Amino acid sequence: MDILRNDLTFSLLARTLEGLAQRQELIAQNLANVNTPGYRRREVVFEDALRAALREAERKGLPPQEALASARFQPVVERSLFYRNDRGGVDLDREMAEQAKTALKLSAVLTILGKRIGMYKRTLEQGGM
Repeated sequence: MDILRNDLTFSLLARTLEGLAQRQELIAQNLANVNTPGYRRREVVFEDALRAALREAERKGLPPQEALASARFQPVVERSLFYRNDRGGVDLDREMAEQAKTALKLSAVLTILGKRIGMYKRTLEQGGM
């Protein structure tokens, strides 16, 4: 649907949903390896990639939706911290807190997306587009 493709808010929410899903996957991997000696936690800071894409689009005068679509979310391996004597790099409490924060953010994004889609649906039903 072209309407959604041209909606910057929808594009940003959709990419945020992708980033949060990737973050959840990495948290699950971290939790699965909590007792693996030498394992280093992984995370994705997709917000920085989205900000950079929007700045780049503005700087180059490109459509922001295209820039958002091309943004890549690269997992980052934590290099400096080991939390335990066995050189395990996963702190269970930290991962559980990150998991809870991510779940709350996912819920909020899904709620906003649902409202946005509902707005378009009502407009289409009333013959506005």
